[in-house]
Amino acid sequence: MVTNGPGRRQFVHFERRWLFTILVPLRYNSTDPTVPGQPIPRAEVVELEFQLQQRFDGYTKSPEERPGVEGVWINPETGEQFVDGHRSYQVVAERLPEHEAYFLTLHAELCERLHQEDIFITRQEIELATQRRR
Repeated sequence: MVTNGPGRRQFVHFERRWLFTILVPLRYNSTDPTVPGQPIPRAEVVELEFQLQQRFDGYTKSPEERPGVEGVWINPETGEQFVDGHRSYQVVAERLPEHEAYFLTLHAELCERLHQEDIFITRQEIELATQRRR
């Protein structure tokens, strides 16, 4: 128990949660036949942010001015090296099967919508400090 101001007591504890991280590319692949190397339209990002806000009541993201993360990877089939800028999103969610299913479905949707071979999404088990009642 923690005192949080005069006469107010809060029960601080850790709650088990999942932390999902999504790396959203800033540009279409350079090999994309329809829009090679073009920036991902802002509308796609706004749609993703709207979905995350509606479903999970919020998210954390890297700054918009420049990529939050840069990834370097080699295509195992061609040996070609790629350098990609990404915007990073993080969502904390309860450990529920429907949240896992949501992010797996989101992975497939983002690959399709953003013309990507793959999208980097991770799930990590965390314990979140909170003052909320159980």
